[in-house]
Amino acid sequence: MVDSFLEVSKKMGKKYIRRVHKNMYDIPFGCICGILVDEVMMKKIAKLEYRFVSELKDLLINNKDRLEISSWGLAYPNCKQTTFRYIGLNTGQTIDDRINLIRNLIEIKRCEHLYETNLEWSMKNKEKLSAFAQKDMEMLGVGEE
Repeated sequence: MVDSFLEVSKKMGKKYIRRVHKNMYDIPFGCICGILVDEVMMKKIAKLEYRFVSELKDLLINNKDRLEISSWGLAYPNCKQTTFRYIGLNTGQTIDDRINLIRNLIEIKRCEHLYETNLEWSMKNKEKLSAFAQKDMEMLGVGEE
């Protein structure tokens, strides 16, 4: 059983885990790491991204003669899954259709469950950190139908 935050704090003598009540937004850079930005910064990034996507679409629309509609597939050379791209397939879509599919280049998501911890403690106590977060989320009703 995982101790409550207050019990953990009392035992440790310091606040090593606490839920953060602040709107933060995750910008992932790969599958493991990224950065969190506050709401003010997220709005600035969203505006910048909107301008960039608009300019990108304009550039692509004005240079359609340099574009090809592509699709992708999987092959398994020497039992290793490998992706490949191909062109020339008639998908019924036009280049304009594909360009219009571009929405966002950066996936920005609100961080629903954010905790602050002491780095040294958390590196030694990853299971306790996960268990604490799980218990906290269960108390909030996360995962219930």
